[in-house]
Amino acid sequence: MDAAPKVNLLEPFVTDPRRAGRRRLLRNVFIAFFVSAALTLTAASGVGAPTETMAEFDLPGPLQLLSRVGRLVASAERPLQGEQDDRVNILLLGMGGWGHDGPLLTDTMIVLSVKPSTGQAALISVPRDLLVEIPGYGWRKVNHAHALPENEKAGTGSAVAAETIGKTLGMKIAYYVRVDFRGFVKLIDQLGGLTVTVDRSFTDAQYPAGNDEVQTVSFAKGTQKMNGETALIYARSRHGGNGEGSDFARSARQQKILLALKDQVLSADTLSNPKKVAAIFDVARSYVQTNVQAWELLRLADVAQKVNPGELTHLVIDDRAGGLLVPANVEGSYVLVPRGNDYKILAAAVNDIFAAQDAAGDAAPKTNGLAVAEPIRIDLQNGTKVAGLAARASNLLVERGYAVAAVGNAAKQNYERTVIYDLSGGRYPEALTALKQSLNAEVSVTLPGWIASADVPSGITLSAPATHGTNVDFLIILGTSSVATLP
Repeated sequence: MDAAPKVNLLEPFVTDPRRAGRRRLLRNVFIAFFVSAALTLTAASGVGAPTETMAEFDLPGPLQLLSRVGRLVASAERPLQGEQDDRVNILLLGMGGWGHDGPLLTDTMIVLSVKPSTGQAALISVPRDLLVEIPGYGWRKVNHAHALPENEKAGTGSAVAAETIGKTLGMKIAYYVRVDFRGFVKLIDQLGGLTVTVDRSFTDAQYPAGNDEVQTVSFAKGTQKMNGETALIYARSRHGGNGEGSDFARSARQQKILLALKDQVLSADTLSNPKKVAAIFDVARSYVQTNVQAWELLRLADVAQKVNPGELTHLVIDDRAGGLLVPANVEGSYVLVPRGNDYKILAAAVNDIFAAQDAAGDAAPKTNGLAVAEPIRIDLQNGTKVAGLAARASNLLVERGYAVAAVGNAAKQNYERTVIYDLSGGRYPEALTALKQSLNAEVSVTLPGWIASADVPSGITLSAPATHGTNVDFLIILGTSSVATLP
């Protein structure tokens, strides 16, 4: 797997009843997070429009904040942009920020689309290599739709990205939210650091030090307290030894940092400390850009009450077999384009997304442990030097009712842990959990799969690895961790 998928820094859902309350609390924390950003913008500009920087404005005090929220309750009854057409669309953008390679490039682009009348909602993931026409800049990769205008005039990139992606998908995207990863670093410091367990020692002698120089960084196995900068280095290291040089290992470390951050944010120590709670608002004020006005955010929260997270519709626009896109080479650059170069198929898929959900109804396949009601297609690859390991796994899975579409060797044979890539968009959460336990595996899912999953994945990807050639639901690369589990 030479071309590892990009990762998205998100924390996983849980379904344990005791944890469900924590999930609701986390959702409320982030509602407050974005409310604070919107209120700051509203106070600063008078109309809630985005500014070039949000760091220069002070967040209103608690009494001012509560007063403003009170005055906005009545305003929340006004319709959102798109609500009259029964389709409210919000573009979510994630970027590294200054100090990172390609600081203004957006690696994460997701459209949240809500149908207020029914409470239906969809997540539409857009790959960074999709070729699009950017107003004023011609045909470029979609991750440049924010960077190019933002580089010319700060504060303009998100709107251009929303216009570009909306036009490409045949939909009106009225709202956007952009998050800068630097905010997480600052938040970690203001929360007093994170307690992280390093699974194995490693050294990276090529970690960027700025000015095109490198530095050597090392981490020792064991539990340790990390400040924001150390946590960032731990999460971003690309060239570590001892098995930590792969993008998958990097994504696993990023996931570990986010889980630790989530636990710290939701701890009694944080929620009972006004100073630390204020730090969350400070991060929103400084590192979140949005054109959502305060009253609109309150209205969104009201509309969201109808949405059932377990019934989200998912569309991952990608180039896997049967997907909407195909790879192409344009002027020497790798890009993704719609099949037949027909962009109308993207608009059709997006416009019909809720109709497909209605048609599916109760027809979605169910799973029960390893035994499945209908065959789930699996691409099985041996990532070890253990001869016959894939065949052994294939025999077991076929016995359990799976359809093994392909058996072969992975590009590399140095996998210590078996990795399951969920390419189904989260359609088979029970089977995924059972496979993980049966094969002693780690799991990497697409973002929609993460939303639907009841399990905690080891990584979250925005696209499938380009190592399978069949239209499958799971790609399993066997590591030595499965040797003892297979008959």
